[in-house]
Amino acid sequence: MNEHSIIQVCNSVVTRLNETFIQEPYIKDDISDCNKSSIYLLRDCLRDTSRGEGSLVKASSLVDYAREKLHTFPYKDVPLSWRRFHTDATLVKGVCEIFLAINLFEEKGSWEQVIGTLDMTLIMTGAPGSGRREMIFELIEETRKILKKLDHNSTIVSSQKIKTASKRVVDDDLFQNPIDNKDYTKKVKSSPTEVITDTHSIPIINNPLSKVSQPSLTAFTSHVTLKDPTPFIITSSISHWPAFSTRPWNTDYLLDKIGRERLVPVEIGAKYTDESWTQKIVNFGEFVERWIKNSDNENIAYLAQHDLFTQVPSLQDDVVVPDYCFVDTNSFVINLNRGNDNNDHSRNIRYTPPQNIITNAWFGPKGTISPMHTDPYHNLLAQVVGRKYVRLYSPNETYKVYPFEKDGFLNNTSQVSAACSRSAFFFCCMTRIFEANQTFIVVLNRMSKVEVENPNLDQFPLFATAQYKECILEPGELLYIPPGWWHYVRSLSVSFSDNLSIVQIA
Repeated sequence: MNEHSIIQVCNSVVTRLNETFIQEPYIKDDISDCNKSSIYLLRDCLRDTSRGEGSLVKASSLVDYAREKLHTFPYKDVPLSWRRFHTDATLVKGVCEIFLAINLFEEKGSWEQVIGTLDMTLIMTGAPGSGRREMIFELIEETRKILKKLDHNSTIVSSQKIKTASKRVVDDDLFQNPIDNKDYTKKVKSSPTEVITDTHSIPIINNPLSKVSQPSLTAFTSHVTLKDPTPFIITSSISHWPAFSTRPWNTDYLLDKIGRERLVPVEIGAKYTDESWTQKIVNFGEFVERWIKNSDNENIAYLAQHDLFTQVPSLQDDVVVPDYCFVDTNSFVINLNRGNDNNDHSRNIRYTPPQNIITNAWFGPKGTISPMHTDPYHNLLAQVVGRKYVRLYSPNETYKVYPFEKDGFLNNTSQVSAACSRSAFFFCCMTRIFEANQTFIVVLNRMSKVEVENPNLDQFPLFATAQYKECILEPGELLYIPPGWWHYVRSLSVSFSDNLSIVQIA
């Protein structure tokens, strides 16, 4: 194993972290709002990164302390200084772990732990600070190179033994239990592009959305800047993405591109109110093997609303941000009371386009559901793998979809759940803030009371009269969703989608 390259990267990281404290005065840095004793201990750790387990213990203690600070505040109120402190302490801990892993030579688990440590701060803090993400990505890249080399060496040593043993087991099993073997192979899915066989789950489209083939930027701009823009499907505009052509996405490719050992946040469970519903951070390899290749309707997990493209920048090489994301839109008010006699103006939401593109990945098995909700920005949903059923309701229909009110519920989520039997899936309970001057919470902290595709009309009678549009979104299609439009999404197969916001042009 050639560790020279990763040692160089570690030394470079330590040097760049030290530059934070040798600048005069260092108090101008983001981290300066943390208490002086914590900063002193962090500087002390930087001097000891290669001195064995003692250094790792000190660095781990600082990471734990920073995590406690993060949990002291509501998510949206966590000070930048403590997010930054957690990031820097994690970088120090990661370097300490690397130096220990080098001494352990062929211990694969030690190298996997390094990636887990670094991924955790990406997920928890976003890794703020000058060059911090780049340092993390460099360390992860070098660590993954070592892991791949260890896997390659292990394969060379054991391949012949495994091949011989596997052949004997398979031959014996086929001879003794051919039916059981056949059933097992049916259960294992080799790719996210599996054929949909359960036709009962595919709805009949009665109110289809319009489709437009690669509209010009001028035509698209004219539409989205209307007073009341409507949703539609854009075709033939992203088929040139490498994810469809030169590097087509499937599970094996994504496992290699992202990395089995990378950590990702997933949401697990049938319904939000079920005792078994939970959120976990798991290895990407475990997520794919357990919930994508071998998933069923009683065992659903969803990598949902996660900025995977920021966590794994190399994944961006396979997609291209559409020009449609750079349309100059104006600030305006979304009136969620339209069509209702209620004169309460408290649900008028002022929309201000985000300054940067908001990108989220959605990767999961068949049956995952996003409950009916609204977003405060122009949204483009790109379907990369699989198919999704999408239903949309105009803001004019707001009072008919029974949004949660202010008594502890959130009024951007409908009481009419977009749930379907046991496969209901709900958003992670985490506040998202899109603009400093505009708090628009995209959270579900109550389960919807009825099923949209099988509604209780005795409880929600007006829902029967609500007008909607719908579609089955196919791979290679873009769905434009205006702000304020209610939308519900159900995966009809293993699916990977990427949603992107339209930004404000300065």
